[in-house]
Amino acid sequence: MVIEFSKETLSTERWIRLPVRGPCPCTGLSRSGFYRLIEKGLIKSANLKEPGNLRGVRVVWLPSVLEYIEAHAQGGEE
Repeated sequence: MVIEFSKETLSTERWIRLPVRGPCPCTGLSRSGFYRLIEKGLIKSANLKEPGNLRGVRVVWLPSVLEYIEAHAQGGEE
């Protein structure tokens, strides 16, 4: 399966939803991987929930995720 992205999709200045199944097409991280990073405070996230609702939509700030990945890239700082 080939996933194609438009120029707007590849913009890093945006919030992205967590993947439902499989890895995120932008980062390769799984949903549980995102939650581990969120719990440790390593990436920025927000829960968009309407008042009175039990559930919301979890989104992450893509630049914070890419910064985390870059810091752990081979040859990067640990």
